[in-house]
Amino acid sequence: MSADDPFVVSGRCPAGADSAAIVVEHGPMGVGGAAVDLAPNGSYRKAIDITEGGSGQASVQVSCYAYGTGMPLAEGHRSFYIVAAGHPSVELPVSVSPSRVPVGGTIRVSATCQPGATKGPVHGHPRRRARVVLPSRGGALR
Repeated sequence: MSADDPFVVSGRCPAGADSAAIVVEHGPMGVGGAAVDLAPNGSYRKAIDITEGGSGQASVQVSCYAYGTGMPLAEGHRSFYIVAAGHPSVELPVSVSPSRVPVGGTIRVSATCQPGATKGPVHGHPRRRARVVLPSRGGALR
């Protein structure tokens, strides 16, 4: 996740919840957050500014609350990787297969990471699906 891109957090809280508290942390530092009122169906969606985050492992935690209660009704947590604003990108030669796909189709991107790499982020357009892939033993991304 690039710190330059909006980080959109969305989900659904259980019945009885009225609000969601969202906290984004990078190491011991909070880099963004918000409290949001839930839609009638319990869903929430909020863009969080994470431009203060440096490169590295980060996490987002969502806690669902009912007004007037101190304890959350439910909590969720996810880890992700932030690439800091202005961070120099490292370009790797990649191959893409197939070379043409229909709209909504799937492509496979492959590359070889540097020795010792444990993660290879694959970035896509912010409105399209992308995922982090792990190198195989030979360093190839799959």
